[in-house]
Amino acid sequence: MTLPRDEYLAQKRNFTIPHDIFSISVRKAKPKGWHILNKNRFIGDAKTHWKNKEEDTSACDCKPPQDFEQQLGCGDFCVNRAMQYECNAANCRLPPKMCGNRPFANLAARLKKGGAYNVGVEIIETANRGYGVRACRSFAAGEIVMEYTGEIITEYECQRRIREDYSYAECFYIMGLAHGLLIDGMKGNVGRFINHSCQPNCEVRMLTVDGKLRLGVFAGEDGVPAGTELTYDYNYETCAGPPLKCHCGTPSCRGFLTKRR
Repeated sequence: MTLPRDEYLAQKRNFTIPHDIFSISVRKAKPKGWHILNKNRFIGDAKTHWKNKEEDTSACDCKPPQDFEQQLGCGDFCVNRAMQYECNAANCRLPPKMCGNRPFANLAARLKKGGAYNVGVEIIETANRGYGVRACRSFAAGEIVMEYTGEIITEYECQRRIREDYSYAECFYIMGLAHGLLIDGMKGNVGRFINHSCQPNCEVRMLTVDGKLRLGVFAGEDGVPAGTELTYDYNYETCAGPPLKCHCGTPSCRGFLTKRR
């Protein structure tokens, strides 16, 4: 593990007892009505729709870093990174330990180890926003926290579900992908419980990983300390009815769940 250096050594903050010591998590029953789906699943015509899309490819020509223990390769000027492709053995010549553009591969390796620390998150109940998700460990700026999973559906199926299946639902968990496809997290993983904030500490990014579109939740530019609730900006677009009131309580609160300006 690389030790902090340069500007990080000059930063100061008040001492706090580690989160896993002062706030040991109590295992609770999962939220009612939650159908866990840890991997994306194509529904109906979505898979055919995806196969019929124009096939894009990307490959980088990044050079090995001089000292990969201090700075990994495939940084800001990596073609794959710019094209929102994750590097792998087929499109990147760097070995995995030298490449800094393999977030989902790193996430899979972390989850394979198992344990609460490697999972890194837990579901909590908030005071006024229903369920939420809290970090059980610290995440560095830009580090992947988790994947957002669910059922991959077409726009037509999305409209049908909103009109018929979710007509009385209090919450929606639908996020846009690309090529006319969306992810419905009603059946999905823990990511569906992350709350909105107008001043979030995370962001959602879409990457093509081994030819598949995937959504990842990444720590924001300030990172995420252990014990902190995870949030991202929904950039919510109201389909019908009055706008939903925002309860994030941040100084930058827009008052309602609306699109960013």
